Amino acid sequence: RSIVFGKITQNENIPHSEEIFTGAALIPYLSGHKVSLDIAHPRWYAYEFTRTNPKRLNTFLPPAADMLHAFRNADWLLLESQTGFSFLMEYSEIEKSIETDWQQIKGIENGSNTLTFYKRIK
Repeated sequence: RSIVFGKITQNENIPHSEEIFTGAALIPYLSGHKVSLDIAHPRWYAYEFTRTNPKRLNTFLPPAADMLHAFRNADWLLLESQTGFSFLMEYSEIEKSIETDWQQIKGIENGSNTLTFYKRIK
């Protein structure tokens, strides 16, 4: 899969020097890309007991403000179930932005977890 993924990203013109915003950090890593937010467990952003307690959240992750900053500065987005659960469902700014500021470039079937690449247009 990582070889196929690498070919797809190159064909879709995602330069290796550009970062990809995603909760599925292993996927860009396998293709040689960087992720715009280097975190080990992005689901912590989604859990209410963590999200509503900034001290607890900041113990495990960069502050949510840093995560939102990384999203705002990203030109590429990889959306799949991990990213959707960790970022979209709990942060309305990100969810709304997908509809208005991003263009879907490529979807890769992966069972019930389609990998969809977006390019920022605004």
